[in-house]
Amino acid sequence: MMNIQPLQRRSDLDWLRVLAVLTIFIFHTTRFFSLEDWHVKNLNTYLSVEIWTFFITRWMMPLFFLLSGASLFYVLEKREGAFRFIKDKTLRLFVPVVVAVFSHSIL
Repeated sequence: MMNIQPLQRRSDLDWLRVLAVLTIFIFHTTRFFSLEDWHVKNLNTYLSVEIWTFFITRWMMPLFFLLSGASLFYVLEKREGAFRFIKDKTLRLFVPVVVAVFSHSIL
C-alpha cells in the first residue's frame, strides 16, 4: 500500500482558474461588439473589443490546458495511480452519458 500524504491546496491554481473563467465570460459578452461575425450582433462595433479579442484568443485556451494539466498532475499524485483515476472518471462521466443517450432515444 502506498503511503499517501495529504497535499496542500494550491490556491494559486484555484485563483488562476477563477480568473480564467471570469475572463472567458467577459470575452463572450464583448463579442456582441466585435467586428467579426457572432450569433447576436450590436450595430455599434468597437476596435478596442477587436484588440481584446485578438489578445484573449492567443492565450486563453493554452491557459485552460495548462490548468487542466496541473490539476491532473496533482490529482494523480493524490490518488493511488492512473488506473484508479480512469476508473473513477469512467464511473462519473461514462455512466451518465450512457443513461442520457438511452433515455433521449426513448423520448
